[in-house]
Amino acid sequence: MILVLAHFIGDFLLQTKAMAANKTENYQVALLHSLVHIGVATILLVWFKIDHLFVPILLGITHFIIDGFIKKHLHKMITKESFVFIFDQVLHLLCIYALVVYFKIPMENELATLLLALILQSNVIGRLINLIFRDLNINQKPSPLLNQYQAYGDVDLEVEQTKTNETLRFTLYASNEIEHYGFLIGVFERLILMALLLSEFYIGISVLFSLKTFARFKQLDSKTFSEQYVLGTLMSVFFSLAVYFLLFKA
Repeated sequence: MILVLAHFIGDFLLQTKAMAANKTENYQVALLHSLVHIGVATILLVWFKIDHLFVPILLGITHFIIDGFIKKHLHKMITKESFVFIFDQVLHLLCIYALVVYFKIPMENELATLLLALILQSNVIGRLINLIFRDLNINQKPSPLLNQYQAYGDVDLEVEQTKTNETLRFTLYASNEIEHYGFLIGVFERLILMALLLSEFYIGISVLFSLKTFARFKQLDSKTFSEQYVLGTLMSVFFSLAVYFLLFKA
């Protein structure tokens, strides 16, 4: 779990937007990103008092190959960003698994597992859900205004669009000032859900989602919003349960 934790710290907590955008096209950026992974893995191995300090170098080399070469070809073959994201992470995790097995690095560590769960719940799952929503909208042709605000999520803004003498009404939930509210709600929702699962306080889960639904009650009048709300909630719960069972029950 220690090398997996190092991977997600380097790939999500310590990777800037510029680094993520340019690492597949610029080998220097990919090298810098790989050096960050080497540094994080080395620090964690020293912290948890595990030998094999040359393993981070091998990890950095595999990371450079995947991000600098393989991922570029994935983008050419696959149009869905969520699929590229998943394939990329699977390749990295397979490399880590091979190193762990070959060098017999201890896998079990409660603190590393807990920290990994926190990163997955607070960052990785939200990013994957966002990519899935973007991919679902890739073939749609909404109005420019709808497209402008589709990533945001809290303030009602009604827009009328006329098509074949029929008025279609879209309810947009948008605000530049509070565009991160929906993201933060999702983060805390998944963290609380994980805490409830770990404490086995299952009735609290129903209370959590009842409160969430109550807060969004007026917005559920919009068919588009209600469908996206249900889909987003189901994905959030599904991925959170997957993390829980894989890390704590497997």
